[in-house]
Amino acid sequence: MLAEVTTRATEAEARAREAAEARDGLVSTFNQLKDDRYWMRDHGIGHIVKAILDAPENTVGVDLIRLHAREAGFKAGYNRCISHINILSKGEYIDERSGI
Repeated sequence: MLAEVTTRATEAEARAREAAEARDGLVSTFNQLKDDRYWMRDHGIGHIVKAILDAPENTVGVDLIRLHAREAGFKAGYNRCISHINILSKGEYIDERSGI
């Protein structure tokens, strides 16, 4: 009977040791994931965005968007300026800042 109790205690100790090792492994993995998350939040997102914007296949598209936005802004300014000139050419007065 003593041999059986000793065998069971030994098996229980082995299972407890394995469970403790598994727990320690999970805690270590969890801590690494937490550290990775903090790094990603503080540094990684900026690196990802920069890599996307600086990628050769994206530079042409980003430049086109920038140029079109700039042209649209110029067109809006020109249209505003023309509307002011039209008012002034009729001899009327406008109290707005010029589009130029």
